[in-house]
Amino acid sequence: MKKIIFIILLITVSGCSKNTFEPFFVHDRALPNSIREIKNSSGSSYTEFSIRPECIGDDCRYGSTRSELVEGVWERKIYGLGQPKSAWYGYEIFLPDSFPSAGEQTGKYLLGQWHNGLCPHISVVNRRETDRVGIEFLGVSGGDCRRAGFIPFTELGEMRNQWTKLEFEITWDEKDGKAIVFVNGQKKVEHQGRTLTLDLPQKNRGKNSFRYGIYLCCTYDHKKIIPTYARYRNVSRATRREDLLVNVAQSR
Repeated sequence: MKKIIFIILLITVSGCSKNTFEPFFVHDRALPNSIREIKNSSGSSYTEFSIRPECIGDDCRYGSTRSELVEGVWERKIYGLGQPKSAWYGYEIFLPDSFPSAGEQTGKYLLGQWHNGLCPHISVVNRRETDRVGIEFLGVSGGDCRRAGFIPFTELGEMRNQWTKLEFEITWDEKDGKAIVFVNGQKKVEHQGRTLTLDLPQKNRGKNSFRYGIYLCCTYDHKKIIPTYARYRNVSRATRREDLLVNVAQSR
């Protein structure tokens, strides 16, 4: 992981730490010059992530590319190497009207993930075989990640050309966990059960780092990837839903 901290002021509010993450690092396989913070004339800001038909390192082996920030739990260790036992998470994401589906890209989008260093515990995905967007769970088999479950919560077409507010209430557990998802204020998913990946190698157990941006995985040919972008704002974690930046910003 690159030791480059990406300073994002949008994840602090009035000096309050109850809805802040760790510092974020640029993923070591993120495309160069693919992440930028943009301020509007109103003074608000968002972070834009872009991908193009290029790749770095091991991503090339899998026809993948990314523009992604990673929560620095490895460095700060406030909650060990993971997340609080239970927490609320929130962010808003904007996809342009021209945003190609995962099927058009012949791959899978990950638009937010909680990662253990081998594969995500939970990720927000759009898969090549469907227009649906939802949360995906993975397992480990033969030392590699395997799909273990998918719960849709919206359609990709419903996310284009507008800001979509996503909120997650998650309790982390290998057996008795919880994942509740709200889309634009409406409850869409209520999962009870496993929220942590099982059968991880010892070196990955207990790790859980949040990532966001665009990760386009496993296309047939990275040279045919269609350039696109996504914008994020009000990325936050809190102990209460009302303290998430997606809610604080709207109440001002």
